[in-house]
Amino acid sequence: MPSTPSSFKVLTSRFNSYIFLLLMKRLVFLTFAGVLLIWTIQSLHFVGLVSSHGMSLKVFFQLTSFLLPTFLNIILPLSTFAVILFTYERLTSDRELTILQGSGLSPAQLSLPAILCAFCALTIGYSLTLFAVPAAYHAFHKKEFHIRNELGGLFLEEGVFNRLPNGMTIYVQDKDENDFKGALIEQTEKSGERIILMAESGTLLQSANGLELLLKNGSRQTLNKNDQTLSFLGFGEKMIAIAPPPTGQRSIDAQELSLSELLKLPQNLPPVFTGKFYAEAYERLASPLYTLAFSLIALCWTLCGPPRGDRKPYRPVLFAVFSMALLLSANLLLRSFASLHPDFGGALLALPILPILIALFILFKHSGSSSHYP
Repeated sequence: MPSTPSSFKVLTSRFNSYIFLLLMKRLVFLTFAGVLLIWTIQSLHFVGLVSSHGMSLKVFFQLTSFLLPTFLNIILPLSTFAVILFTYERLTSDRELTILQGSGLSPAQLSLPAILCAFCALTIGYSLTLFAVPAAYHAFHKKEFHIRNELGGLFLEEGVFNRLPNGMTIYVQDKDENDFKGALIEQTEKSGERIILMAESGTLLQSANGLELLLKNGSRQTLNKNDQTLSFLGFGEKMIAIAPPPTGQRSIDAQELSLSELLKLPQNLPPVFTGKFYAEAYERLASPLYTLAFSLIALCWTLCGPPRGDRKPYRPVLFAVFSMALLLSANLLLRSFASLHPDFGGALLALPILPILIALFILFKHSGSSSHYP
């Protein structure tokens, strides 16, 4: 036991520095691994988009990278909870926390490194929910709409038979942005006639009629379905349609709007959208707070429970996970309810604050008789 307040402060400072660095290292590793795993799984959903639109790998990675802020925002509260819970439970099982408590450190003082770690994650969470996630989500859907409706043919790969959604197959020998040399195009008309176009060069154009291909110095071969006769026709220039014009204006999702746009909605907006947008606004303000709430739940179960000899191994872990899952389920239910009843949007913000206050009360209540030095 420290004999002077100065030695007690040295012990506290060393403990805080050691545990804080340990938590941050583990948090970075676990968060990175979780984001990478989700990104890999979700990227499989875009394989169809790659194959059907001839999209290059560069554009594929660019498109899926827009989802990284969203994945990070989902993983960060859970990884912070897991790192704090298992780190402190391991310290308890190794008797390190027991020794430190015997040296005069209270549960509140022992929890300080974890709370600092949680505040770092909370700060990152607010930067994500208020700025990075809406911007990335908007860029993602804008790019996706651009690919599906306007520029599907721009991603023609040279030296590859590119199959388009309309059934047309295009092969280009050499490509430089929208200009190419050596083109072969195969398509089947509704009448059943098979048409093969060959051209020395061409240009990809975007017009009011959609995406079009201007072929130069080529030939057209048509195979008649009925009598299997082949007709041949040369041309200097020929325009063919690649993709139709966009089907309409892209609808904006609530997750793409900034917080100020969500709170200042047009008066003529239907009530169903009003509730959804207000729920999204309150959720952005509330979601980073779950990082702190989850962290304090983990600390309460590991620091304020019965002594190690009076409890079964891993019971605090199970209770902490159950409490976290219960709070997370309540958030999902309340968010669905608030989207239908906008007047209850404030409850989304109150939900994570309540367990934060309760957990802080428990920590400081158990600290009253544990600390030897004020």
